[in-house]
Amino acid sequence: MMVYNFNGVKFKQSTGIKVKTKQWSFIKQRAKKSNGYQEALRINARLDKCMRVFFEALSNIEKSNDYITNYTIGREFNALLYGAPNNSNIADLGEYLKVFIQKKEKRVVSKGTIKSYRATIKHLKRWLENKSLEFSNVQTRDYESFMNYLYDKGLVDRTVIKHLKQFSAIVNFAIKDENTTAQINSFNLKELNLKVPESDQVYLTKDDLRLLQNHDCNDKREEKVRDAFLFLCFTGLRWGVMSRVGKENIYREEGEKPILQISINKGGEKVAIPLRKDAMTILEKYDFDLSYNHGNYFRPKVRELCRRVGINRSFNKRQFVKGVPQDNYRPTYEFVVPHTGRRTFITHGFEDGIPEAEMMKMTGHKDRDTIQIYNKKSALDTAKKLSSSPMFAG
Repeated sequence: MMVYNFNGVKFKQSTGIKVKTKQWSFIKQRAKKSNGYQEALRINARLDKCMRVFFEALSNIEKSNDYITNYTIGREFNALLYGAPNNSNIADLGEYLKVFIQKKEKRVVSKGTIKSYRATIKHLKRWLENKSLEFSNVQTRDYESFMNYLYDKGLVDRTVIKHLKQFSAIVNFAIKDENTTAQINSFNLKELNLKVPESDQVYLTKDDLRLLQNHDCNDKREEKVRDAFLFLCFTGLRWGVMSRVGKENIYREEGEKPILQISINKGGEKVAIPLRKDAMTILEKYDFDLSYNHGNYFRPKVRELCRRVGINRSFNKRQFVKGVPQDNYRPTYEFVVPHTGRRTFITHGFEDGIPEAEMMKMTGHKDRDTIQIYNKKSALDTAKKLSSSPMFAG
């Protein structure tokens, strides 16, 4: 490989030459002439030529007052060395989208991340239609155009911002990919005058959880849905992680509460969560197997159960469109999803005085801003707590 670094530009290209490790000098960066290796002279001559041509290419770029980028270096270098421009590198964003998702799927990323990228790519393809957009021409105006397209589709600020960030992430990924011409990313959320609005998401109160626990379910299948959802509320696990819990994940010491230890991502990062009696009872009830493959049944059934037990207080799930809040009052149960369990666990933990640092160790969060998003105690909850203060006695 040829590797060149200059002012933040990293140019990499294969020379097409292969040498066995024992026949290569890592100090001189050339093939060893010893040990009777007859190909060394030819290989070294080829490498010397590559170096001469490379610096000639840099000189030509400088004389033409062009920018020194991966694309311009590759174009000039290949034209001098092979007598023709290099057409192997992908220059078009639309053409790269399929390559991007294929490369992402080979990396250590969750199914949720892949699903999220696929959603953005679907929008990007429709936005581009049959247009060509070269990486070298992706400007702030393109992000603005994509943003307006998303708003025209009826999406709200939070979703629009998510897709814009994913668009930017794809370009950044392409910049690091030696098989593209991408060099510059003009994305700047501030320039687009967008702010991530505070999320309005529901959590269940302790009284809500008791209502669910005491409810008589219609059948065993419904009962397992109820119990699995409660387990999410008692542990703060994500849906996908819960399905991997087994007896081997339980750590016990005599006289102490059992502790659930489990890796929460493909990278192997582990969390440890003390198990309350209710959570342990659920695990034992199902022989430590809470796996549930029918997600399309789970979510509506949880909402139905919440409605049935009376979790129907009004909740305002505000959305923002171009910074303008839009009220959306509906019964709480309509907004309950499996992830509500994680929000419920974190909110109750903060209510009970668990320090933020300790909470992050149980949930696996890396930064404070993210975990505070999950802390869903509302202004109304705070007002209820403060209503008994002497200040409001009159």
